[in-house]
Amino acid sequence: MTPGFAALSLTSAAREHPHGDALITPSGTLSFAALAAGAQRAAAWLEREGLLTSQLIALVASPDQRSIELTLACVDLGIPLAFVHPRLSEGERAALLERFVATRSAPLIIPPADWGSAHPRAVTQVTTAGARGVASFHALLFTSGSSGAPKAVELGAEQFLAAAWASAENLGWITDDRWLLSLPLAHVGGLSVVLRCLTARRAVVLPPPGSGLDAQRLARAVEGERVSLMSLVPTQLGKLLDWRPPPSLRAALIGGAAAPPTLLARARAARIPTLTTYGATEACSQIATEPFSSELRRAAPREDGAVGKPVARTAVEIRDGLIAVRGPQLMRGYAPEQNRQTPQTKNLEAGWLVTSDRGELTRDGWLRVFGRADCVIITGGENVHPMEVEQLLLLHPAVEACAVVGVPDEMFGQRVAALLVGEPEQEASLRAYLEQALAPHRRPRVMRWASALPALPSGKTDRQRVMAQLEAAARLPRGP
Repeated sequence: MTPGFAALSLTSAAREHPHGDALITPSGTLSFAALAAGAQRAAAWLEREGLLTSQLIALVASPDQRSIELTLACVDLGIPLAFVHPRLSEGERAALLERFVATRSAPLIIPPADWGSAHPRAVTQVTTAGARGVASFHALLFTSGSSGAPKAVELGAEQFLAAAWASAENLGWITDDRWLLSLPLAHVGGLSVVLRCLTARRAVVLPPPGSGLDAQRLARAVEGERVSLMSLVPTQLGKLLDWRPPPSLRAALIGGAAAPPTLLARARAARIPTLTTYGATEACSQIATEPFSSELRRAAPREDGAVGKPVARTAVEIRDGLIAVRGPQLMRGYAPEQNRQTPQTKNLEAGWLVTSDRGELTRDGWLRVFGRADCVIITGGENVHPMEVEQLLLLHPAVEACAVVGVPDEMFGQRVAALLVGEPEQEASLRAYLEQALAPHRRPRVMRWASALPALPSGKTDRQRVMAQLEAAARLPRGP
């Protein structure tokens, strides 16, 4: 095992820092030695189940001790994993795995509550046999599918190492750092937290069981376990605005979706030390992140809406309005779909990934993101970018959250439509505000109020369901 890959080895971490805190759970703290012993028991369980020589295992990965033990055992052994979100139903899991050639025949496992009493000899046997090892590990991670069918992204140990080093160059590490696992382990954001902390020999903190959008359980974990780092989607951040974090919290990375400037301003007024970030599963999480500096504590976000600078050893360009990225953390490729026998590499050009997101680079090198190109609304020949309309909607006091999409229209091709959360009794005031704030073609012509925006398991807004609700509203008879 090369020194670089040893950073991702739990066995190496246990040998180097046996007594260091590795995993803090609601029921106690595990040292690296104790966590490695749990991973050995997981490996023994895999051997007992006949899975130790699997080419790929589909893991229903919950943010809990057993899933982390099994994940890190597979990293050490070089057993590839496809990460399946625990909130998917059995039917959804089956349909997802059937979609891709690589996952169609993969055994699907849910970690048991206990690994049993078998002697943990599998690790020794496999290692002495010169088997695959960390360098052979790779993960298949499914994109959220927020605006279409999910893709399966292959990320290897080399991508996770590069991404961990890039994060460390921005945030650095202090002796007592502890990172809260507040994102799903089955998505790149959550898995990256676990592997990032492993490379730095720092602790991961598991919050109490419950919904990922339950802000109080996250707040309790930060306060009770002296958490210093956390990662949140904007929806989670929005539920923490009445909270005052303890001094231990030095950074909260906000990504996964665009964070409205009003939300960031309110969070910083509450002394939540936010750092905006933009990333993608294909880039092993972060592409551009707000630098960790004295600006961290400023009272307001950048006025131009830029999210941050490209992370270390990462280049970003704008090609025909789309964000293109190159760096060592870029994916190996997309897994072939069931009806295709070749990887979907049409966006990979000489080491560059051309994303589906529109953006621009500011004069000082920060990246500003406008949203997905395939979400652009074309109404009467005019292009409308939903994110820009959403940001203006959120400036009105009646709107707490919103999602803007285009719905079919016989005359104009599409109409701008908005699903709103807030105070519907103020709709007249909102419409008057929009007449002043937006050109006629950019104003939402269809509005529907809801108690909450539909969300995917990742916490991102489910735009497919938003579209369905607003299309139904658009078919209703129009008022006078």
